[in-house]
Amino acid sequence: MTPLTLDVTSASQIQRAAAEVDSLDVLINNAGIYLYDDLGNSDIIEQHLAVNLFGSLKVTRAFLPLLRRSKGAIVNNLSLRRSPPCRLPPLIPFRRLPHST
Repeated sequence: MTPLTLDVTSASQIQRAAAEVDSLDVLINNAGIYLYDDLGNSDIIEQHLAVNLFGSLKVTRAFLPLLRRSKGAIVNNLSLRRSPPCRLPPLIPFRRLPHST
């Protein structure tokens, strides 16, 4: 295993990393950030998406030719700690209402 450290929001770093690899059996997308916000700051939401969603997508696309050649696999490491925080309403038990005829 050879880990590559790069900024997944940088297209040039992604392309440089992909060019350095000759063969690839498994791609592990492990990048992620967590910045606290109450979903009111769109800059923070955009940062989350740039790293946690689009970063993995761009890295996967860059390495896809190598993975196809080797019939390799992709592992996406996802964590709720890396998702934009949002407060969910308390769970309300579902009650079935009687059917009226």
